Amino acid sequence: MTHVLSLRELRLASTTGHIINIPAGTPTKIPAELLTEAYRFGCISVDPETQETQPDVEVEEPGDPIDREAHVREAIKKVIAAGDPQDIKRDGVPKNYAVTREIEESLRPVTAGEIFDQFSQMDFAGELETQPAE
Repeated sequence: MTHVLSLRELRLASTTGHIINIPAGTPTKIPAELLTEAYRFGCISVDPETQETQPDVEVEEPGDPIDREAHVREAIKKVIAAGDPQDIKRDGVPKNYAVTREIEESLRPVTAGEIFDQFSQMDFAGELETQPAE
């Protein structure tokens, strides 16, 4: 966790359940999920003992949603091209675990809603070479 300092009293909340009150002028430990939000409100990273400023911690921004959608589509194509009937639901949509298995770990988890949305938008004309049914 990183210590931050604010010149005014601040309350930060995240969707992961963290709620942090940052008193004015007091170094406060906050989780990494709230760093971006703290920086937006003007907090600075400090050493908790000396209160000297430190360089801001690099915060990873979430990936571009368009890039994520492309990865989900590619994973769907791989599952369909493999042709394993255990990986496809009766309606033709690939099962969640099969798509998750094919997508890179940094983009996990993939929800069933994402899979269905991407599957329903795909145009399969000439895009896939499926294995012949046995």
